[in-house]
Amino acid sequence: MDPEFYAFVRYLRQKFPHPRGKPIIVRTRYMSTLYGSCNSTFYQCRITISNEQEHNFAIESLCHEWAHMLDCKNWREDFKEEHRTSWGKHYARVYRSYWKFLKEYKSGA
Repeated sequence: MDPEFYAFVRYLRQKFPHPRGKPIIVRTRYMSTLYGSCNSTFYQCRITISNEQEHNFAIESLCHEWAHMLDCKNWREDFKEEHRTSWGKHYARVYRSYWKFLKEYKSGA
């Protein structure tokens, strides 16, 4: 992944922290069948993004998984319907924040 991806991760941590204050670990690695995943434990939230993707798809996957993290307050019950309306609202907020971030990032602000 390129430096912009990791700068966006730092931006997301600041603008959209975990709802319960857990640390958010983001890593990239080879994933044979998925573009990304989001897993939470009692101690942390781990977001994994496939490093086999082009830059734009990796950013979209990151937004997608970050929205899952924001949407799930009770992980055992909330994953009965993963892409519900509340997830879509979080996804829209996170994705729109990317364009704000990108404008700041490109201008060097």
